[in-house]
Amino acid sequence: GILFSAEEQVAINEISSNIKSYVKEARAMFVSGVLDPNDDADWQTYLDALKSMGMDSYIYIAQTAYTRTFG
Repeated sequence: GILFSAEEQVAINEISSNIKSYVKEARAMFVSGVLDPNDDADWQTYLDALKSMGMDSYIYIAQTAYTRTFG
């Protein structure tokens, strides 16, 4: 598997926990019709929330660790 440094693992765990909770909540809102995945504003709000929770950092950390692990 991918080898994370201790710092990376802490960051990945924190970001992942926040994102998983939000995705679960958002999925329920999309399924129930509270949010519409075909509505550009609703979808952008969803994406913006993921970004504000650190999605870009998560991807960067994961990619860095992946590259370090597998070259």
